[in-house]
Amino acid sequence: MKSIEVGVLPFDLRPEGLTPCDAIASIALKAPLDEDGVPVLPGAWDNEGE
Repeated sequence: MKSIEVGVLPFDLRPEGLTPCDAIASIALKAPLDEDGVPVLPGAWDNEGE
């Protein structure tokens, strides 16, 4: 039980090719704010009629 002795798994579980958080933030939606400071989402995201 070497894993228990050293406190880690003997292999890496992190998937390769993930986008770092900073890169995701740079392409994330930056919704405009209304006069109360609440984000105004795109109309296409409105699903209240469904």
